[in-house]
Amino acid sequence: MDFRPKRLTKYDKETIIIEIKRVLSQYFNNQLPQMKEFSKYSRISGWTISKYFGTWSNALEKSGYSYSDDAYRDLKKAADLNNGQFFSYGYYRKNGGRYSFKLLKKYLKCADWKSLLENNLSLRKIRLIRVVKVQNKRKSLFTEEQLFLELDRIWKKLGKRPTYLEFRKMGNIGTKVYERRFGSWTKAIEAFSLKYGYYNQSNEKSWVTPGLLLAELKEIASKTPSQIITFDDYKKLGGIHSRITFQNHFGSWAKAVQQIGKKDGVGKGLITSENLFAEIQRIWERLGRQPKKREMAEYGSIPSSLYEQRFGSWIKAIYAFCADRDKVPENQPVISPKTDNEPIKIDVLNKPKEAVKAEKSSNAEQIIEMKTSRTPSLRLRFNVFKRDGFKCVRCGRSPSNHAGLILEVDHIKPYSTGGETVYENLQTLCSDCNRGKSNLSE
Repeated sequence: MDFRPKRLTKYDKETIIIEIKRVLSQYFNNQLPQMKEFSKYSRISGWTISKYFGTWSNALEKSGYSYSDDAYRDLKKAADLNNGQFFSYGYYRKNGGRYSFKLLKKYLKCADWKSLLENNLSLRKIRLIRVVKVQNKRKSLFTEEQLFLELDRIWKKLGKRPTYLEFRKMGNIGTKVYERRFGSWTKAIEAFSLKYGYYNQSNEKSWVTPGLLLAELKEIASKTPSQIITFDDYKKLGGIHSRITFQNHFGSWAKAVQQIGKKDGVGKGLITSENLFAEIQRIWERLGRQPKKREMAEYGSIPSSLYEQRFGSWIKAIYAFCADRDKVPENQPVISPKTDNEPIKIDVLNKPKEAVKAEKSSNAEQIIEMKTSRTPSLRLRFNVFKRDGFKCVRCGRSPSNHAGLILEVDHIKPYSTGGETVYENLQTLCSDCNRGKSNLSE
């Protein structure tokens, strides 16, 4: 398995050009992506490439590509689908067009859509006569109570705060009415929440204020007598908001905790490198792939800034983690094979009660001499997941394409029947397949 970090730390212009050609050929069929799309697959950030060549377009031109030629081919493809007839920009986008109108005008140097098609494809618009019915807009006056009652109805129906688009689709009153009355949709939600007492938000993306966040944080903190509460503790005790939400309102998680008289407990000298690596591994296993810096703030309990302080940057922290986990798993005991005359020795404490009773009634010797513990170390666990591609070896599912899937390390030969906790006797199973396998051998 090709296992390496997703970003390079050393490169020059020649390396960048090779990387551009590789990504465009492998992932985009030599069609030109936007810089943001390119960065998803490249081992060099699009922003970094822009700095080396001045602009993203210059980098593509140096690699032998041109946005103008690509835009023309994309436009010509839509024309062929429409049998060489004049078509609208909406038709172009609906049938796979990849460029915005603004970019088409920029690359193909035209002022409007009509001249764009005439100058580049020699297509002229056919004039049509349309009869448009003008309807008078219905003017309605709503009281604040009526507006709030309608908002309350939709809120209860969804079980969470309705988004702008959800309310437009489901509500009997237009969102523009709320915007005119309160100044904006957000301010309307704020006024409604304060009046109806919607303090316990049911969704982490719901509207919140610093006051609501502190009220929830105090309630969470009251569940533990400790004066130290980490973000991980907050999530385990029922917290629903992300670390970024606290950062936006208070500057950092630590400052939010200080306002309720608690301490964060995360300091430069309080967390070892192994603690940092263990957190990266936890998020990696949850996602089934290498976590991004912003995802550590969303899912992690240790801020990415601590990794940057310790290792210099986030990507250097990933390199350090990979180097640590690529080491040979902790010294495994040498498991010598059993001879035919040697009785098998199994720990009765690790066997089902029925098996223990059956063994006691037999004359066979049943004494444990296991040389490894049942639970694998973090490094060994990660190496097993890495070998199996972070996916279940039975059903093939992975957290990267099945959100919420949990991976577990399973003994191929059960531990209770003498199977040691060693690299060769371990495999990756999802929680569903592992429960189905139970204590059976492969």
